[in-house]
Amino acid sequence: MRSAEPAVRAVSADISADVATAAGPASDASDQSDAGTDTAVALRARGLRMTQQRARVEEAVRRLGHATPEQIAEHLATDSPPLPLSTVYRALDALERVGAVSHGHLEQRAPTYHLVSHADHLHLRCAGCGAVAEADVDAAADLVRTLARRHGFAADVGHLVIPGRCRACDDADSDPVEVTR
Repeated sequence: MRSAEPAVRAVSADISADVATAAGPASDASDQSDAGTDTAVALRARGLRMTQQRARVEEAVRRLGHATPEQIAEHLATDSPPLPLSTVYRALDALERVGAVSHGHLEQRAPTYHLVSHADHLHLRCAGCGAVAEADVDAAADLVRTLARRHGFAADVGHLVIPGRCRACDDADSDPVEVTR
């Protein structure tokens, strides 16, 4: 009795070739991987590829520093072709799963994404004017030590958002207010 296994392999190979041919060169272009990047290696380790879309989103995050998915999509709209917002979200999700990007909430709206390699500072967010400034993580060193000593908690303040008021807003609020009668 002969095995049907070689025939199954041949049919599978034919189907794969047909699918690749039908997909055409656009499929090849969207699956470009940059073997030299840590992100591409991390994606491949999870069975994913560094597609052009993911590479473009990662580069946009690199250029923008901190950006919402909408800001990333707007930035990419200046390129050709623009990426739909849903594609930006999917790319950010994949990049976050492999540790290339992370997100925080600098404002009360959409999350803001940044490269993980850029997560070495604090954010000081003004409740008055909405300005966001960066401060060195060493500014929170006493807090980190206190939490470890008192609670046995190893705090990661590498991308902490601290709400408060900037000097300009604080000074504006301390100006005497005229009372009119």
